[in-house]
Amino acid sequence: MIYKGLRKNIILIKNTDSKYFEEAYFILKDNYSQDESAYQDIISEANRIVERSVNITEKKRRPNKSILTFSFGASLCAFVYTLIIMFLR
Repeated sequence: MIYKGLRKNIILIKNTDSKYFEEAYFILKDNYSQDESAYQDIISEANRIVERSVNITEKKRRPNKSILTFSFGASLCAFVYTLIIMFLR
C-alpha cells in the first residue's frame, strides 16, 4: 500500500553489527524537537535500542527447566524403584 503525501521523519542506522539485522529504521514521533542537542539524544536513543535488541537476540538459550525437572524426577523414581525391588527379593 502506498500513501501519497505522507511525510515521516526517519532515522536509518546502517552497520548494526548484528548477524541478524543489516539496517534499522526509526520513525520519529511528530512532536520531536528539531534542535541540534535533541538530534544527538535521538541518535543515542536509537543506538541504545539497536544495541539492546542485538544483545537480546544473541543470548544463548538455556535448557528448558521443565525438561530438566522431568529428567531428575524420572531418574529418582527409577532409583527408588530399583531399591525397592532389591529389598523385596
